[in-house]
Amino acid sequence: MASNRSRHGRRGGPPRYYYFPWEEERKVRRERELAGVARQWDEDRIRRFWEDQQRKREWINFAEIAEWFSELGGSGPNEAEREKAYKILEDDLLAGVFQQGGRSHVLFRCPGVSLTHGKMTRQWLKGAIDTNLDNEHGRFYLKHCGLPRNLFERWCARHNLPKSPPRFQPTDGKYLKPLPTRAYDHQ
Repeated sequence: MASNRSRHGRRGGPPRYYYFPWEEERKVRRERELAGVARQWDEDRIRRFWEDQQRKREWINFAEIAEWFSELGGSGPNEAEREKAYKILEDDLLAGVFQQGGRSHVLFRCPGVSLTHGKMTRQWLKGAIDTNLDNEHGRFYLKHCGLPRNLFERWCARHNLPKSPPRFQPTDGKYLKPLPTRAYDHQ
């Protein structure tokens, strides 16, 4: 059996700092693979959270609020009314309506985008709108936000909307309706 030591007692082979390009490629490939797995876990966790909220209704998604608002006229979903709802939600968020005790109570869950404590603040939304991070002037981020039930009911009262519509009531889970827009998908 051959020894890894030279005749002077030193280790044989290249020095430890020697660069092996194939090792670097393997590391990069592995890091990309692990990042993809982590991204998928993140997307699945967020999707499960919003699906669970379809049953519990502790948090109401902005995309669902906009969809409901667009159907209030009785003629079915209306894109102009949906945009109006997003504009109202955006203006109220920027005005600090959804803050209590100086802290934002707007939940933000979006795969690949992390905020401190998962809350959408007016400063963060203002920055996203000003820099147009999503190429939609903040609409993409608003679709991934949610309000707690009590704050949603106060928001409805503030804008003279019907109080807590049946679609936002907790259910036993038998008749789950999918999200109106696939707000949890991330490309």
